[in-house]
Amino acid sequence: MFENQSSSAPANSKQALMTNRIIWGALCLGVVVIAAVFAFVVEPPTPSGNNRDLFIYLPFGALICIPIAFIVRAVIFKSNTNEDGLVELGAYGNAIIICCALCEGPAIVALVFAFFIGPVFPTCIAAGIAFLALLAAFPPAGPITLKAHQTIGNLNV
Repeated sequence: MFENQSSSAPANSKQALMTNRIIWGALCLGVVVIAAVFAFVVEPPTPSGNNRDLFIYLPFGALICIPIAFIVRAVIFKSNTNEDGLVELGAYGNAIIICCALCEGPAIVALVFAFFIGPVFPTCIAAGIAFLALLAAFPPAGPITLKAHQTIGNLNV
């Protein structure tokens, strides 16, 4: 999975993988805690009727970050992968953190819109989609190989 120049590469690789998985878990837990606080502690205000439709659709617009996140992760993996399928240690961490952040952002934006600005129901769907994408961004172990979903037209990302 990782390429490292030091003699303790396997230990550093396992440590980096565990660190990235802890970061991923913390981001997931953060979304769950924010949703729980909004659901059980904060009472949502009554939605105003002026621009209500705008605030329903804005969180769905934030979901455009999700495919961008996985494309960026695939590009970073591919550009920093050697012949054995091993990704450089720093690039692996950067790719995972960028991908998870781009998936977490729309989830939190949708939750804030749902519980403070707009109606809860349709806006929570966007939060759920973003949270599922964050769960799918679990840091992989093992050699990175080009998968079918990483080939987009002629981009071959």
